[in-house]
Amino acid sequence: MRILIFLFFISISITKAHANLVLSEVLNKPEDLEQAFLFVEQEKDNKVNEAIYALEVLKKVYPENLEIKIKLFYLYEKTQNETELKKLLNELKEFENVPSYIVSKINELIVSENKSEKENLQISNDNSKGIKYSEILNNPTDLELNLRFAKEQESLGNYKTVIATLERLSDLYSENLDLKLYLLSISLKIDSKERTKAIIDEIKQSEKLTADIREQLNSLTQTLENQEKPRDENDWIRYVDFGVNLAEENNVNTVSNSKTLYISDSLSNYAADTIYEDSYSDIFIRTGAFKKLSDTSNLSLSLGKNVTRQNRDKNKENDLDSLFVNYNKQFNKNYTSAFFSMNNNNFVNDAENVIYNVTLENRYLTKPNQNLLVSSNMGITDYRTDTTFSSADNKNNTYYGIATGYEYFLSNTNNIKFKLGINQYNAKLDSYGYENNFYTISNSGKIGFLNYTISHSNNSNKYDKSDTFVKSDTVRDDEIITNSITLSGNLEDLIKNNYIKNVFYNLSYSDIESSSNILNYDYDKEIIKFGLTKRMMF
Repeated sequence: MRILIFLFFISISITKAHANLVLSEVLNKPEDLEQAFLFVEQEKDNKVNEAIYALEVLKKVYPENLEIKIKLFYLYEKTQNETELKKLLNELKEFENVPSYIVSKINELIVSENKSEKENLQISNDNSKGIKYSEILNNPTDLELNLRFAKEQESLGNYKTVIATLERLSDLYSENLDLKLYLLSISLKIDSKERTKAIIDEIKQSEKLTADIREQLNSLTQTLENQEKPRDENDWIRYVDFGVNLAEENNVNTVSNSKTLYISDSLSNYAADTIYEDSYSDIFIRTGAFKKLSDTSNLSLSLGKNVTRQNRDKNKENDLDSLFVNYNKQFNKNYTSAFFSMNNNNFVNDAENVIYNVTLENRYLTKPNQNLLVSSNMGITDYRTDTTFSSADNKNNTYYGIATGYEYFLSNTNNIKFKLGINQYNAKLDSYGYENNFYTISNSGKIGFLNYTISHSNNSNKYDKSDTFVKSDTVRDDEIITNSITLSGNLEDLIKNNYIKNVFYNLSYSDIESSSNILNYDYDKEIIKFGLTKRMMF
């Protein structure tokens, strides 16, 4: 079975699985610079305007971050956005450790700013190898001559002159689609978004417009609209997610490896109708919002509803209501996060419970590619008793713990994380209380178009007191090892189709091995999950 699973994951990667980030993910988490830089690297050759916009948002959040400004410089230069390039170069004057190439550009800017606009125009008109403006005045309808003039002015960076020329030609040759597309390409560099959208609308009226060009124009319009919405920093960025997760499990009732168990000190067999392999589905809807509070802080929250139903058995069936709140604050080299969650579990065939959790985490940047992680957490689990589960509240517990870790970035798209910690669970009935020691190590990265996470975790649980309902002379001691691999991304990147835009997939495989001093808790299981999520922004 494991060999088949391994081959399955290999086949996914060979078939060019593409797990790209989308702009909305970056805007939802501007504090995650690693994710934002991954997005910029991903889109710098495809959707360069979206990459630029992501960096412009980050520049506002982190005005002193040199790396953001440098990445933005190269994209401005690539798109020949002279206006923004000059502004950025003036900002970079104040920084040290700027690359030598950019220093040379700053020096060129200083020299050019000492020349008057009149002198620059004279140089352009006196260029013996170029077309003089007087020739254009004498031949305003000569298409070939005017286009050559526009190209020359574009190479000199005189974009306003190019636009004026192309607008005049577009009026004269209203059926010439190439002229309008050329005008659009220049407008994207310097014009307002409203002006650019007006040009797009005009192009759409052309009878010569192909389906491919129309699709590209629609995509460009959507990108421009998405860029406009977050500009107002006082607005919430809102979204709604809905989707489904499907799971297959080969030991859904956690049957022991020996196929026997202790009940009140007596060794027994499992019921003849015990179900081993089973599948279940989880349908969910979640709504959330993100708000930038200041240049160094933000707040996000979400509400969710999950309905889990099982194919053969009933132990997984549950209606879950959830609340999640996250606050982030950056100061100096520290990035601090606070999380609060509440999960209300309404199990169909088990006792209902509510779990409250608060987590504080700090990431300290020790070096540009290394982080030191420290976190603490505490929470409450509250079981509800009823006529069926009259003693469920014996499992009520409070818990708290601390953890530390280390994160190392091998590259912009690959990192290794190690974390270890301890948690203490204090239950109403001591046999349900235990101490948990754990460590996890994971590697996340990107191979070609494939994003992945591979993780290994080890949990050691030592209980406070023996359970008389299981084995009264032995205090339970477990060790649980979990190995997993996860693939995720945007389905649109696997199947090129606009109708599945912002549909995300998630595929995972987990292998769990538990060893214990009580044979009830010696077991193995494998779980395969696949999920689809559709996100709508508003």
